[in-house]
Amino acid sequence: MALKVLYIDDIPTPYRVAVHQYFSVTGDEIYRVLFCAKEEPGRKWSIDFGNLDYVVLSGLQFRPTKQLSPFSFKFNPHVLDELRKFSPDCVVLSGYAHPTMWLAALWCRYKSIPYGLICETSESNANFVKKIIKKLIIGAMLKSMSFALPVSHQAGVFLRKLSCKPKLPMYLFPNTPDTKKIQMEIKRADMAIANREDLAAIGIIKSDKIVLFVGRLIDAKRPLDLLNAYLKLQNKIRQNCHLVFVGDGPLAGQITAKLKKGDLVHILGWVSDYAKLIRIMASADIFVLPSSYEPWGTVVNEAMICGLPVVASGSVGAASEMIENGKNGYIYPTADISYLALLLEEILQKTDLAKLSLAAQNTAKKYNHEFATESLRKAVTNKAYK
Repeated sequence: MALKVLYIDDIPTPYRVAVHQYFSVTGDEIYRVLFCAKEEPGRKWSIDFGNLDYVVLSGLQFRPTKQLSPFSFKFNPHVLDELRKFSPDCVVLSGYAHPTMWLAALWCRYKSIPYGLICETSESNANFVKKIIKKLIIGAMLKSMSFALPVSHQAGVFLRKLSCKPKLPMYLFPNTPDTKKIQMEIKRADMAIANREDLAAIGIIKSDKIVLFVGRLIDAKRPLDLLNAYLKLQNKIRQNCHLVFVGDGPLAGQITAKLKKGDLVHILGWVSDYAKLIRIMASADIFVLPSSYEPWGTVVNEAMICGLPVVASGSVGAASEMIENGKNGYIYPTADISYLALLLEEILQKTDLAKLSLAAQNTAKKYNHEFATESLRKAVTNKAYK
């Protein structure tokens, strides 16, 4: 009989739906996805689910009042009904923060069903208090799991320590978009991208350079670091170089307040049309992600498949996995604005962008949805813990 796999996800996102779809059509498994919510504040996409077998669970979301990131805790009691109805042979849980995942793990333990956990957290961003809480509240959940799917090697190291299972089977499971669909969109819209049609309204012409940021304008993403680094660039560089922020958030006003007349800095807001976002990315020259906390950063994959060399802080999970300094991008010390400015000047003035661009695309093709799907399939079909 075919293996029945149930994946309990947080919300639908482009980088996971691509994996869900690919997994469902490339193997013999019976595959179903449960989403804890349709969306959450600040994270809305237009997504084509295709023929994916999925259910959006009813339930509650809780988000701390002062929290700026869009993450919210999910509680979906009906997950137990779905588990009983589907009767899976293996369950994949998207993280350990949601009470919904705790319920599912308890059900799996009671039914002796193997389950695995996806982990985005790394040692570097978990303080002592959080570690104690996680060990006390979530320890049993982690100790009973059969396998883990960390999004990065750093997350894998952290999860081994937290679970106290040094021999826990690990399968690298990066957040990744459907790179083939992105390439198809770039090919379809090649003239619009070449002419920068999506950016013409803000005065960008074909001969200008574009430094791009995509993400929430919040402290954790450190967009002000990028702005301050850009403002440090020599005038002769800045006069033909635009800095474009795609996203919204509480720091938008601070960015605008620092600008002077003539500064080529633009805030486009949130772009929910994914095809348009890809066209904008493919129109740029350099992508920068200065975050102080970024478990993976799927936008790195997206930027690279669009042919952009990526400059990222050392706190970006995808950076350590995907960026080779000087070959397809650069990693710099988090919050070091002067270092970031020097890198931008070097790239904009001297670096062969075409060579960096090709190397970035080749890297993104390796860390694609097919790679993630293969890891997921290896995890759920491993007979060692069946």
